[in-house]
Amino acid sequence: MLRSFRTDEPEIGSPYKKRQYIINAPNLLTLGVKKKTKHTAGLFSTLLKPMTRLQHLDLSGSVVDNFTFLLGTLQKTLVSLCLHGVKITNADFKIITTLKRLKYLDISQTEILTDQTPDCLRILNDGLPELEYLDISYTCLCDPIYGVTTIDAKNRDCIPSSIEGLRGRKKPLEFLGLFQCRNGACQWNSIPALRVSGDANESQIVTSLQIYMFRARYLHKALNDAYRLLRYETCHRSQFILKLILDAMFMYPKSMRIQIAGSAALFYVVRNDGQNRSPKMDSYMRRQVIRAIVTAMGNNLNEQTMLRNGCLTICQFHIPNEVMFLYKDVVTVLLKMLRIAMLDEFLLRIGVLLLNSLACQVENEHKMMVGEMKAVETMIDIIEARLRDNSCDEVMEVSWSMMWNVTDETPKNCERFLDKSGMDLFLRCLKQFPDKGELLRNMMGLLGNVAEVQNLRCKLLVGQYIKVFSQLLDSTSDGIEVSYNACGVLAHVCSDGPTVWLIDSPTYEEIQNKMIDAINRWPMRSKRNINYRSFEPILRLIPASASPASQHWACWALANLTRVYPEKYCPLLEKERGLIRLQPVINDEIAARIDTKKLVQRVMQHHARFNERIPYDTWSDAEMDVSDVDIEMDTD
Repeated sequence: MLRSFRTDEPEIGSPYKKRQYIINAPNLLTLGVKKKTKHTAGLFSTLLKPMTRLQHLDLSGSVVDNFTFLLGTLQKTLVSLCLHGVKITNADFKIITTLKRLKYLDISQTEILTDQTPDCLRILNDGLPELEYLDISYTCLCDPIYGVTTIDAKNRDCIPSSIEGLRGRKKPLEFLGLFQCRNGACQWNSIPALRVSGDANESQIVTSLQIYMFRARYLHKALNDAYRLLRYETCHRSQFILKLILDAMFMYPKSMRIQIAGSAALFYVVRNDGQNRSPKMDSYMRRQVIRAIVTAMGNNLNEQTMLRNGCLTICQFHIPNEVMFLYKDVVTVLLKMLRIAMLDEFLLRIGVLLLNSLACQVENEHKMMVGEMKAVETMIDIIEARLRDNSCDEVMEVSWSMMWNVTDETPKNCERFLDKSGMDLFLRCLKQFPDKGELLRNMMGLLGNVAEVQNLRCKLLVGQYIKVFSQLLDSTSDGIEVSYNACGVLAHVCSDGPTVWLIDSPTYEEIQNKMIDAINRWPMRSKRNINYRSFEPILRLIPASASPASQHWACWALANLTRVYPEKYCPLLEKERGLIRLQPVINDEIAARIDTKKLVQRVMQHHARFNERIPYDTWSDAEMDVSDVDIEMDTD
């Protein structure tokens, strides 16, 4: 079977001229010729002569010297003719009208031609009685006639038409393409068609998206029209428009213009989801939007408008829950974006914020994945740049927060931080911005994660670092958070006992005393800016009899969290058998401090009141002796 032939060969006429045909296909019903080189009428005559049953002919983009090849057999068989992008002269219109069976005619252009007059449209309208589908987009075949046309007495049964060339029709066209016609013809009052492509209203825009899905130039403009509709007007078919936008983006993954226009429209679909009594997107469609956006960002990393649209759209979803199915791809795109040398400040900020959200409330396997993708190194590079600019802004603070999240119970990421000279970075940030409470809290939170890793604690046991942590115990920045996190770092470092304390100053005892003093200053009802997924790192400190301050910090943390956020942390404490693990502290008559035992009693009191469903605002902070209370838990 012949799949293609060359029409631009020097000897094109020789072999075909002898046998009088190019393709001998008398039963062929549909033919498309897409070559954009110039074709002669003689060539088309030879090509079409054997095709005595041809019904559909597509010559889109062809350069044709004249249309005499349409005369003959095609006059009896042809029902569909597509001449999109083909230059047609006034004389050619008369030849086209000899195709009396024609139902579908597309004479749309890629740019407006001014040498066609409305008379040409009149010729087609009068000469093609069976015409149902007509596309005259990007032409000037419509005259600017506004309002309903008055019909004279002999034509009272004709359809009103604001388009001069289409007056006198007995029934409307099934479809009329007026997309980007000169003088805004699609806006006129009386258009003799059931469906119209254009930008006048929602119906026309939807029709344009449907009809021109395979024409990238038209589709790009139709997507821009959809964007304006979704942004500024009430949209009644947003779910259907959403499907069309997604189809367009998946069909043209490498077209930057379509991806930008589509992503801009998607933002407003997602943002307005469920408004104006319209149905909400289901989970499948929400996933499709995320997939389209992430793919578009990955294919257009050098186009910051696309990246901006994508990030803003992703922000409309519940992070990280709704992107977990595409987690690695989302993180990959964001990290690549953040490594762009001349990245826009807005993109830098939103990229770091999104990564921080993606690193929060996910399992350790995902944190490990993020670490392996060099997220820690990327955050450190961003912080270094901020230090050089002497700028402590949201980007710097959230970059530290992101590393705090990604190192949580993930030793390998903690090690990555240290290997990238993270402690030196910490000291430099502290020296340059000593009064930035949120920065200090985030940095100390991260170091708390490092301190939880037993084989890494020795790297924190350096005189210079310990002195800094000790000084931060007295900090009142960001409530108790900086002091609390500094004490948490020291609690883990001290938990290994005085035998590993190899620094002369400050001494182990000095740190113990200072930690106790700091802890006892904190109000029990202090609201917290912290989120524990597990109490295990805290509960590991409970048996730390060699470090009473470490045990005291752990018990205060549990008492505070179960008092301030009982709904979240009382069930977590029970799940991790925390009450059973706390009981030995009360029974310890030798090592445990009395005030530490009182903290344990408070934890048990909070848990008991939570189980009794006593309203939290009525809880008293008075001490309660629970030493003889039996703990009933499944010990299997």
